[in-house]
Amino acid sequence: MFLDKIFNCIAFLKLNKITVAFAEGATNGLLSEAFSSFACADSVFIGSVVAAKNHMKEYFFNIDSNIIERCGSESSEIASLMAQNLRSYLDAKICVSVTGIISDSIVQEPTSPIFIHILFPDSQFSEQVNLTCNGTPIVDQILSRICELIITKFGGGCDWPLEVA
Repeated sequence: MFLDKIFNCIAFLKLNKITVAFAEGATNGLLSEAFSSFACADSVFIGSVVAAKNHMKEYFFNIDSNIIERCGSESSEIASLMAQNLRSYLDAKICVSVTGIISDSIVQEPTSPIFIHILFPDSQFSEQVNLTCNGTPIVDQILSRICELIITKFGGGCDWPLEVA
């Protein structure tokens, strides 16, 4: 099911000639790895910047240390800045950022908040999610949610599964 969502998101993006890039904090490159593992993703996936530590967010996303200190490195504000500044590096129509703290726990308790920010060509979207270890890895849940948000933004009502030519 999880892999189907990624494949269908890639197919949807390819069909509509939409490119995507990731700014990853909490997920440490796992979103990019999952997304780019499909050969058909090469025409839509531009790339990613992984910046889990504060000094990396300062360096790669030009986020002032005072803002990180004031807002917290795992916050909605930082997720927004990461997505906005990613666009200056990678020319993608959609820029997605994720930050937060992902617990290694397998206990079915909510994780710390995860912050997702998506820049679309004509708008932006922010969401705070509290996920639970429910047998599906947290990173897989995050990527599933991102795929849902992208598809929903662009019409959503497509028949699944899509085929990639």
